[in-house]
Amino acid sequence: MVDLIPWDKINRLYIAFATVDDGVLTEATADGTSAEQAEEKIRKVVDLCRNGNPDAEIFISSNYGDQSIDDKYLEAAKDPQRFADSILDFLRKYDLDGYDMDWETTRINDYADELYALLSACNATLKQAGPNPHGKPYKVSHAIWPGVHSPETVAGLKDYVDNINLMTYGAESADDLRSYAESYNDSGFPYEKMIGGADSELGYAENGGPDTQDSIQEKCN
Repeated sequence: MVDLIPWDKINRLYIAFATVDDGVLTEATADGTSAEQAEEKIRKVVDLCRNGNPDAEIFISSNYGDQSIDDKYLEAAKDPQRFADSILDFLRKYDLDGYDMDWETTRINDYADELYALLSACNATLKQAGPNPHGKPYKVSHAIWPGVHSPETVAGLKDYVDNINLMTYGAESADDLRSYAESYNDSGFPYEKMIGGADSELGYAENGGPDTQDSIQEKCN
């Protein structure tokens, strides 16, 4: 199956997931996976991508989850620089180009200060580090949960991230890329930093159905 991956069509790959523990980014060991197995997985995916398309960017995503994950992020926000240093160490360890924070919580607007503190520290630390071994700048992105993240919260990220990933999955208005992108831009977040989401599986039928060829084309337009 690996031979069927169209690497030439991938300009950015996100590896899911790493996790946050004790205030730093570390390998995820959920479902009985050991740290060694998680490390092996990351290195294998990075090697496949580098060989398949040397120009592609490779990001690591830190995970979402239940209340315990919120507590982990909030703990990290008590020392944002320590967290940011761990991000840089992680990227260097695995030959990665960027970090994506996938902190999904229904209370994200209540935690906006902590969110900004973490991403601001990461952004400053990665920019100060200079280019990676491939001559590219290290980057930061954040996953946006439409209908949960307020436009004001999203606008506050504009100076701290290189991109936001809009979770605009599905074909109907509940996940409409245009309306959410416009609301964020109206609040001050630039369009050129937005990445739209498309649903490639059947898990969002309750939200209006998965994307179709027509809805994907509409998003592209």
